[in-house]
Parts: sequence; structure tokens; C-alpha cells
Amino acid sequence: RKRRISKSSHTMVFDTVERIKEKWHPQLNKALADAGAPYADGRLGGDVKSAARAMARQQNVDPLLKVLAVLAESPAAMAECCTHPFGNYTVQELLEAAGRMRVATVNHPTTAACLSAFRADNRGMDPLAAMLYSALPLVGKAYATSAVGTYVVQKLTDYATPDELCDIAERLIDDGLSIMLDNSGVYVMKRLFERIAQRCMGQQHRARAAQLSETLCAAVCEVPESLHPVLGAPELKLPPLCNALAMAVPLPHAAALVPRICARVGSLLRGKLGPVSVQLLLAARSPGWPGDAAAQAARREDPCGLGGAAAEAVPDARGAELLRDLVCVVASEMQGEMVSWVTSGDPRCVQLCSLLLERLAEDQETAWLDELTKELAENADQVLCHAEGERLLTRLLSFDVLETGRVDEHLMLIGMTAGDLVHPLADAVYVARASVPAPPPRRHPEPSPAQPDARLFIKDNVMHIVPSQQQQQHGAMFGGQPAYAGQQYQQQVPFMPGPPDSSGQQGAQGDAQMFMPTIGGMSPLNLIAGSTLFQGGQTWGQQYVQKVQQRMSWLSGGPLSFHFNVSNMYVVNKIFMLFAPFLRRWTYSRQPDQSNQHAHFLPPKADVNSPDLYIPTMALWTYVVGICFTHLLGHSYKPEVMYAAAWSGCWSWGVNALVMYVVLRAMSLPSSVPWMELLSYTGYSYVYACVIVGTGVLFGRTAYYVSWLYCAMCMAIFLVSTLKRAVFQEARNLGHDMSRVNYMLLALALWQLPYLF
Repeated sequence: RKRRISKSSHTMVFDTVERIKEKWHPQLNKALADAGAPYADGRLGGDVKSAARAMARQQNVDPLLKVLAVLAESPAAMAECCTHPFGNYTVQELLEAAGRMRVATVNHPTTAACLSAFRADNRGMDPLAAMLYSALPLVGKAYATSAVGTYVVQKLTDYATPDELCDIAERLIDDGLSIMLDNSGVYVMKRLFERIAQRCMGQQHRARAAQLSETLCAAVCEVPESLHPVLGAPELKLPPLCNALAMAVPLPHAAALVPRICARVGSLLRGKLGPVSVQLLLAARSPGWPGDAAAQAARREDPCGLGGAAAEAVPDARGAELLRDLVCVVASEMQGEMVSWVTSGDPRCVQLCSLLLERLAEDQETAWLDELTKELAENADQVLCHAEGERLLTRLLSFDVLETGRVDEHLMLIGMTAGDLVHPLADAVYVARASVPAPPPRRHPEPSPAQPDARLFIKDNVMHIVPSQQQQQHGAMFGGQPAYAGQQYQQQVPFMPGPPDSSGQQGAQGDAQMFMPTIGGMSPLNLIAGSTLFQGGQTWGQQYVQKVQQRMSWLSGGPLSFHFNVSNMYVVNKIFMLFAPFLRRWTYSRQPDQSNQHAHFLPPKADVNSPDLYIPTMALWTYVVGICFTHLLGHSYKPEVMYAAAWSGCWSWGVNALVMYVVLRAMSLPSSVPWMELLSYTGYSYVYACVIVGTGVLFGRTAYYVSWLYCAMCMAIFLVSTLKRAVFQEARNLGHDMSRVNYMLLALALWQLPYLF
């Protein structure tokens, strides 16, 4: 009889496996349909409610429970089905149906009675748990990275409880990094850590989840080169690392990973997918900390988690501080370029700026908010021309952590920059601030060490922070004593009295000091004397700085500053003009400045016809480097080559400017072109010189001569066309002989041939 039972059980297992391996088996489809999960068009229909209605009638789910019991009691059968090309899809549908049963029993406790017999036969486990632990021995790197296994493992996590998720993670985490770098396994890691972050943050499971996440962070730290492909794939590989980092900090390896990521923020921002990657890093919040409210609500409502108060994430202040430092490093990398990010027109860049400001407000980093607000306010005329920029400024000035006085100052600065555009902005800001509650209490004892006045540098692919002088007393650095640790790291050194007077003469002064009160162990007379000396030194220092500024003012103002006032668009258009001066699009007429300023014409960034010194200076140094590179290719480079090239370049520049000055003076015109403009016009020849040298190196002697002739012609056309606008009108007004002027300009044009050669 026992042999007959064993044979019957073996036959049932065999039949069940064959049904699962067969595509769309009729009996299996009927069992799924009776259980509230009809199979049609390659997908399961119905939902949790239909499963609950089917479970209310015991006979409807019995056929499906028998199939599930076979897989739960036979790990070999489960493995055979999970690895079959068609069977793995059926296993996914069975896991989905079992998961719906689990959710139905949570939402409708009366339906749990139909699973009592199943639980009795499977050590108290429901169908999903029994199938999960039957398939658990199969879960590993080989199966998770296979084409069929990755989908089954993902389905196992969809309805898993916190304990089951941790059990799955323990099977995979030792090979977590290699699975995450695999094109198929990355989907498993992404889904797994999403579920862990959603369900395992309660008091009972937080420690276990943190240790599992720490293992993944440790693997990334041990293989630093793996960080580049992970950060460069924001859609798949970066989300599991962000979730693991948020759960694991401040454990050692996760804490060590934060400065490594900070060191790569700058390169990420310059990449094509940089904004998306940095957004994911900014979205990494310590569970249970302010800003995690949406995730907290999802944890409470998740039927597969613990639910209720037990699902509340346990906040970790130290972990929140490390992630706050990451946010401040992002702010330091974006500082100075906020205007270009906001006005770029790319929605991803605007979302990145908005998320950065939100995170800074959550962490109450008012110094950074003031700094970035000031940057946007100084360029409000550009920011307010974009709807996204106006919304961003309104939101920024509405944060409750900003004091009303600071907001008023920023609005005044915006009014000075943008004029009447400030009025609708101010109305929107004050209306928004009227409904903002009082600022919350401080969330961190100390601000981040990465303040706007801190110094950041990268060494050994790790970001180091040298805090400001005010914070250095706390030793605020990555890997050192953090500034946010407050007073616990400060040594309490008691006041020690000084040695007695060796002469033994104290007299009345000693008696007076005996009864004189002390402040922090020092005499008030000493404090007054020190304060006087400090104020005198401060006054002398201010006077010295003012004298230096007056002597060096020619660097920051006047003609020199005017001729270096360029923009990216000006440089592009100017180079295009230099190499195609014969096009009709160029007018060569400078635009007058309508404002009451010292300059008679618009600066170069506002007028492409205006001369500048930026392009000639950069072209000269590029020419010097090109000469050195040419000698390097010929194995004849010496340090003296650079000195000679730089000296000859500066000397020839001066000679060319002097020749142009002589030609203009020979025209007998009362006015003359300023020396700065003469240097600008003649310095453009080095742009052509760089092209001639580069062409000769790359394409040989024939190309060298062709480029020389073309560049000399372009330089001649450019100079003649430019000077004609400045000189001809005056010559006509004074009645000068125009033929003489033409001959002089022709001579200047012909001079470009030997000069460029």
C-alpha cells in the first residue's frame, strides 16, 4: 500500500510538472481561472479582490492549491519548472496567484480559513512562502543572471515579507556586485533592494537589512573601478546602490563609499546622463528622516510588510549627516553654474536644480541656500526669462528655513538686476511664505563641513573636505572627527594657573589681580589690550588691502576688463567670422552703447564686431604649445623651445601692432585706434597661425602652403573690412584723398602674407 501511495505521489508530481512545462495547459488554466486569476493573452487577469472572492469558496482554490503543494513539497520539481523555457513563465504566474492569496488573507481575514489545511501540511507556511523556500536553493548568481531565472527571482520578491526578502538577499549578496554588473542580474538587484527599502526598515528588520546593504557597499569599495559603470547607468545599476547606501550608512564600508562617490560628482555632472545619476544620488535619503514621508506612507500601507507602527523606519542621525554631506558636495560642484543649469531648457537639469534645493532645505543648510539664491539673483534678468527659472526662484525664496530679512535682501538684489520683473515674483513669494509654518527645530547639531567657504580636493579617488576656519576646531573632514558631532570630540582642558613670579615681588599689582574677576581664565585688562591690538591690526589690514586694490584696479576694470568680457557664443561667432570673413552676414559695424557708461561701444559678449583680447591670448599660448608639440614629434624638444616660441610670439605681436599703428598714422587722420584695439586686431593672426601649424603637422607640406594662403587672405579681408568701417567715414568727412587710404589698406593686407609665413 505504501508503494502504491509513493507511486501515486510520484505520478502526480510528474503530471503536475508536465502541465507546468506545457504552454497554456487547459487544466492549469482552469485552476487559475477558478482561483480568480484567469490566464488570457499571455497574462493573468483579475486582481486581489477576485482572488478573495474565489477563496471564500473553498472548492474554487483546491485545484490550484494542489499544484502549489506539489511544487512546495518537491524542490527538484520546482527547479525543473523554473529552468524550463516555458515552465518558468508558468511558475511566475503561479507565484503571482499565490501572492494575491497572501494579500487577500491580510485584507480579508475571513478568507484565511481555506488555507488552514495547506498550512498544516507545510509547517504553517502559506502557498507563497512554501513555494519561495522550495525555490530558494536554486537562487544564486548563475540562476539570477540567466535569461529565464531573472524573471522568477524578481517575481519571488514582489509579495515577499521582510524575513523572506532578507533570506533571498542572503543567497545573492555575496555575489551582489557581479550580479548588479550583469545585464540580466541587474534587474534582480534593482527589484530586490527596492522591496527591502520598502519593507525592511522597521525596528525588527532594519539591522539585518543594513548588514546586507553593507555587504554590497563593501564589495564596491574593494573594487573601486566598478563604481564607474554603476554611476554611469542611472536607470538600472545605480538605483540598487543608492538604496543600499541609504540603508547601510553609517556602517564603515557605506561611510567610506560616500566620499568616493563625492569625488565623482563633478565628472558625472559633465556627462550625458549626469543629471539623472546625480538626481538619484540626491534622492537617497536616510529612512525615517524628514523628506522620507512618502516612503513612510508606502511602508505603512504595504500589505506584505509588517504594517502599522511596526513598519515605521528607524531614523539614523549619523547616516542622515553623511548623505547631507553628499548633497552639499553636489551643491559645491554646481556652484557658479546654476544659471546655465536653470536656463538650459533641459527638463532634467531643471529637475536636478529643484531637487538639490529641496534637499538643502530639508537638511537646513541655510548657508548654501543663501549662496545659490544670491547667484540666481545676480543673474535674475536671465533666470526670470524662463518659466522654470521663475518657478524655481519662487520655490527657493519660499522655504521656511530662510529668514524673512534674507528673503527681502534677495528680492532687492533681484529688483536691481531684473527691474520690474521682480514685482510678480515678490507677490508670489510673500503669498507662499504667508502659508508656510514656523521653521522646524534644527535637525543636525552642526552644519555640514562642506560649506561654501570650505575647500574640497580629491586624493586617491576620495573627496576630502578642508572646512572653514570656524569649523576647523571640530576637525570636520571625511574620515576624521566630523563637525556635526558637536561637543563630544572637543577635549575639555581645565584652566591651569601660571607659574608664580620668580622675583617674588607681587605688591599691590598682585593684590589687585588676586581680587580681580577673570573671564575664561584671563584678566579683563588682558582682554582689553588684546582687543585694542586686534582692532588696530584689522584697521591697518583694511587700509593695506584698499591700497593694493587701487594699484591693481587696472586688472579688474577699464579697457583691459572690457576686452576680456566675452561669452561662449561670442567666441564661436568670432572664430566663424575670422575663417569666413567674406560672408554677407557680417556687418563689421560696432554697436554703440546706449547706456551712460564709460565705454562708447558694447562689450564683446554683446557685439561680435567688438575686438577682444581673450581669443588672441588663448591663440598665442595654443601656438606656443603647437610649436613645442611639433618639436616633440621630431624628437628635438627642449625646454628652451617653449621660451623661444613664447618670446618670438610676443615680439612679433608687438611688431605687427606697430606696423598697423604706422599705417593708420600715415593716413593723417586726427583720431587714432586705441592700443588695446590694435593689439586685439593684430592678435587674431595667431588663430590662423595655430591652424597653419596644425595643418602642416597633420597633412604635410602641400596642405601647409594651402592653409597659409587661405588664412592670409582671410586675415587681410578681416582687417580691411574692419578698418574701413572705422576709418573711411572719418576720411570722407575730412575730405581726404580716398585713393591714398585705399593704398595704405592694400599695403596692410599684403603685409599679412609674409607675416603669417
